Amino acid sequence: MKLKFYHITFISAILLLSISAYFSVYGLSYLFAGSKIPVIIMASALELAKIVATSFLYRWHKDLRKIWKMYLTTSIVILMLITSVGIYGYLSNAYQSTATKISDSAQIETIKNTQKTDIDNRIKFLQDQIDLAATRYKSLTDTRQAQEKRLNDAMEKNQSRKFMNGLREDIKETNKEIQDLTASRTKSNNEIITLMGDRSKLQKDVADANKETAKIDFGPLRYLSRLMNKSMDQIVNFLILFLIFTFDPLAVVLIIATNMQIEKQNNSEKNNIIKDMKKQNKPRLGKKVQVVPLSPLERLLWGAAEKQGKRKYTRKEETN
Repeated sequence: MKLKFYHITFISAILLLSISAYFSVYGLSYLFAGSKIPVIIMASALELAKIVATSFLYRWHKDLRKIWKMYLTTSIVILMLITSVGIYGYLSNAYQSTATKISDSAQIETIKNTQKTDIDNRIKFLQDQIDLAATRYKSLTDTRQAQEKRLNDAMEKNQSRKFMNGLREDIKETNKEIQDLTASRTKSNNEIITLMGDRSKLQKDVADANKETAKIDFGPLRYLSRLMNKSMDQIVNFLILFLIFTFDPLAVVLIIATNMQIEKQNNSEKNNIIKDMKKQNKPRLGKKVQVVPLSPLERLLWGAAEKQGKRKYTRKEETN
């Protein structure tokens, strides 16, 4: 069979309708997620009905009553709007999923950076405490040495026992304070080591989040957003609206165009058949003519004339 232009038009229309039906069906199922399977079945049936109704309305609009034409036209327009709503739901859900990933990655990065800043501040505070403890440790060490020297001098001079016991108590308190200070410095150092490990883990998490964000290419949207001074959500919303007001209406127009071409082709073939039959019905000189019954196709084409009594269910045919 020779490929004709209306075949290409029909294939294009079916392709557009199939894609728009897919987007619409799944978009509506996202909007009514509580009854996903029933919504898919209902939307699929409505999409098929839209194609049939469009073709029927075009082929039989001259014979239909006005109320039927109004109802079918309204139904087709409403179904186109429903399809557009479904496409909008599908595309917006796809964008929202990607935007949510970017938003989540940005939030994670912000939280991790805040935690990292808190850790840095805590490390700085602990380091300052260690520095102060080191200064205090040196001071206590000098004090203890002075106290031990005084105790030795008192023992050499055979001073009173009560005085020397007082010096021993002072040395004991200084030693205790030195031990507490040493324990505090050790605890602070251990905490700093732990915090350094946490900071390294946070840096790795931030790097991983940046890698995930880098996988999602929003470069063109960001460029349009800066160029038009609009948010990316608004830019995407405009693009989706342009698509839905072009997608399904174009498919319906192509269905009508296909029917127009098929009707024109059928009328052309019908006219050619009638011309051939008229030529065959004219006797030529030197030829015998006999009356033969009409074929079913000839009866269909000449049906109106037969009902009016202008022709009988026969035609003339030349024989040798």
